Amino acid sequence: MKIKALLLLLLISPACFGNSWVRDVEVTKLGTFQQQSGHYVWLSGSVPECAAANPSNPILAFADDVGGGKAMMTVLTTALVAKRRIDVNVNGCAINEVHLK
Repeated sequence: MKIKALLLLLLISPACFGNSWVRDVEVTKLGTFQQQSGHYVWLSGSVPECAAANPSNPILAFADDVGGGKAMMTVLTTALVAKRRIDVNVNGCAINEVHLK
């Protein structure tokens, strides 16, 4: 019975196996296109997972029309203006989470 419950839990939980953390970096630039919800982020350090996924243009991205997107933009803007260091959780070149240090 416990094995069935564990398997069911694994099937319904979101997959987080490809995520990695980039720690203690600064935001150097934020970019966006008008009329789109996508935003682009340049960091002071390299993101190996993003560089491996897109070697010619390793720029991180996120959308503000998904849950938490506007809050993420606020945190990234604060980090850029105040020169604060952040920890970033990425999956490929997509940003999942951002934490101010």
